[in-house]
Amino acid sequence: MKRTFFIIFLFSSVFNTAYAGTAWMEKLRSVSEDVFGDKITVRFFGEKPEKIKLPLLPQLSMESRKVNLCRKFKSKTMSISVNKRKKYDYLFLQELYVVVRGEKPIEDDISKWMNALDQGALREGIYRALVLDKTYRSFEHYLNKRQSLGVFDFTVHFMKSYIGEDVDIESLKELSFHSVKRIITEKALLMVDELCKNEDNLYDWYAVFSSELAKEWPDVWRVKIRKSISRERHRNWANTVTEQYLKSEVIVKLHRIYNHLQK
Repeated sequence: MKRTFFIIFLFSSVFNTAYAGTAWMEKLRSVSEDVFGDKITVRFFGEKPEKIKLPLLPQLSMESRKVNLCRKFKSKTMSISVNKRKKYDYLFLQELYVVVRGEKPIEDDISKWMNALDQGALREGIYRALVLDKTYRSFEHYLNKRQSLGVFDFTVHFMKSYIGEDVDIESLKELSFHSVKRIITEKALLMVDELCKNEDNLYDWYAVFSSELAKEWPDVWRVKIRKSISRERHRNWANTVTEQYLKSEVIVKLHRIYNHLQK
């Protein structure tokens, strides 16, 4: 391993000196990211100048959902088999229950929602069904679990940076932890709907958001793409999936971060 690090260091030193900013340098960095991961790559190559920035954030409006601004994304189809789609849906439902309710679903629930997805239900619709049912309402109203300082700080930052709104501090303090998770996730889904007017802006927003989560909380993520701090990788992934897959990642990522910060 030490020999490998030395080779990487040698190549990075040579290429940084002779080919800085060239396609060769980008290729070598990309190979290093694939083989050794982001941390080691940054150690030898340094921080990469960010080309992808947050877009100008639109003002949120409920009209975005009413007029279905994401219809062009819904028409995009992924090149995967039926069996693979079912596998992804199954894994999504399992993870959704864990991050939303804090427990694994029973097989009857999985079967019910799998049938719904097969008949055209949306992933975001299933999420809303879970956070608007009596079980989640009991979390919000009866547990009355206030958010931790980490949750409070993240909410203020996320709303300012990714929604473009300032938080009413006093109102936020009165909400339970589960209420905050639900409200902020709904804001994020509304923002995705608004950004569907310009898919480049949507992809940039998602890339910056996902990259920041990976960089600030690396221990939260297990899936390789979620662990990546590369904005380009997150943007490229978003460009290959339907709007519902992108939205489901936003849902899961926000709930995972909130659950982590509340510990």
